[in-house]
Amino acid sequence: MMGRTWRRNCVGVGGLGVGGLVLVVFIQLSTVGVPAAEGNDAPGASPCWDSPSAEGCEDANVYYPPIEVLADIVAVCTAQPKLSGCSVYNACSSSGASGPFCTKWSILADLCSGGAAATGVATGCRHYTQLCGLGKTSVTQCSDPLLRPIQSLVSAAVAAEDVAAMCDAMSMEDCATCTTALCPDPLLSLGKLCISMPGMTDCLHWKVMCSEDGAEALTAFCGVTSGETCNPAMQMPFHWGYTDAILFPGWVPCSPGWYFLSLLAVAAMALLVSFMKALHAREELHASLSGKVGDDESGEGGSSRSEDGSVSALPLAAGAGGKALGPLFVSREVLGENLKGALFVAVTLTLDYLLMLVAMTFNIGLFGAVIFGFSLGALLFGHTHSRQGSSGSAERDAPCCSNT
Repeated sequence: MMGRTWRRNCVGVGGLGVGGLVLVVFIQLSTVGVPAAEGNDAPGASPCWDSPSAEGCEDANVYYPPIEVLADIVAVCTAQPKLSGCSVYNACSSSGASGPFCTKWSILADLCSGGAAATGVATGCRHYTQLCGLGKTSVTQCSDPLLRPIQSLVSAAVAAEDVAAMCDAMSMEDCATCTTALCPDPLLSLGKLCISMPGMTDCLHWKVMCSEDGAEALTAFCGVTSGETCNPAMQMPFHWGYTDAILFPGWVPCSPGWYFLSLLAVAAMALLVSFMKALHAREELHASLSGKVGDDESGEGGSSRSEDGSVSALPLAAGAGGKALGPLFVSREVLGENLKGALFVAVTLTLDYLLMLVAMTFNIGLFGAVIFGFSLGALLFGHTHSRQGSSGSAERDAPCCSNT
C-alpha cells in the first residue's frame, strides 16, 4: 500500500521541482508506521478535525503543522498543475510574487476554497475543507486576513478562455505560451498578455484581480508598478495616463513629472519641424528673387543675368497654356541644390512621421502636445509661407516687358 501511495504522489512532481519531490518522499517516509487517526484520515489525531469549532482548536499549527500544509499544496499541484493556485505557488517559489498571498495557508485557500473544494480537487484539499469549509469554525488560520486567499483570483479555465480570445483578436508573442493544444500555466500567460496590452477587453478579469488590495506583490501576473519602473499600456481609445511608451521602449514617463517633460519634448519636436519648413521656404524665396531657381548655364532653359543686373528668361520648352517648363532631369549645375532639398525632405518627413506615431498612442496629453507644437509653429513662422506664395503670385502677374 505504501508503495502504491508513494508512486501516486510522485506522479508529475517533477513539474514542481526537485524540492517538491524531496518533500513528498520525506512526508511518506516520516509517516511509515504511524497509524492515521480513526475516522478522519488527518495528519495528526485531534478532535479538531471533526469539530473545528471546539475549544482549543484556534491554532491549527498544533495539529496541522506548516510542513503538512505544504505537503497538501504539493499534492494538489501534482494532481492538477494548471490550477491558478499552483501558478501562485510557483511564482512565490521563484520570486515572481511575495507578500501575504505567498503564505502557505493563503495558497492552500486559493487551491481549496470555492469551486476547488466543491469538486474535491485531489486529496490535498480534504484537510483544509475539514477545518475551514464545512461551516462554523474557530480556527484562526481560516479567518486571518493576512492568510486570506486572492478573492478575485482568475481561475485556470477563465484565464485560458481570455487568452484564446485575445490571441484570436491579435497575434502576440506570448500567445505561444498558451495554445489550445498546450497551455501549462494559463494564469501566467494571461498576466503576460495583459501586462503588455492592458487595454484589451479580455483583460477585465485580470484587471479585477490585479486591483485587489495586496495584488501589487504578484509581479509575475500583474507586473511592476512601483519605483522607477512601470508597464507601458497600449490602449486604442483616447485616454489619460503617463505609462504609454513614446516611440521607444525606454521612453515611458511613469511619473507626472517625467510625463510633463515628455509633453514639452514632443511639442518642441513639432515646433522644430515648423521652423525647418519655414527656413526652407525662406531660402526658396530668396533663391527665387535672386534668380537662382531654374538657372542653367548650358542654355537648355532657366534664367540669365544681364550686365545691368536684370534677370531675363532663357528659352524653355512650352507646356500647357504656354507656360515654360524646366529640364526634366537634374543637371550638374542644380545637383547641389537638389541634394539640399532631398536632405531637408528626409529629415522633416522623418520627424513628421515620428510625431504621427506619438499622436497614435491615443494619449490625450501627447496628442495635444503635437497639435500645440504645430500651432505654435504656425503662429511664429506662418508669415514665411505667406510671403513665398504672394511673391510667386506677383511674379506671375508681372507684365512681360516692363523694362521697355
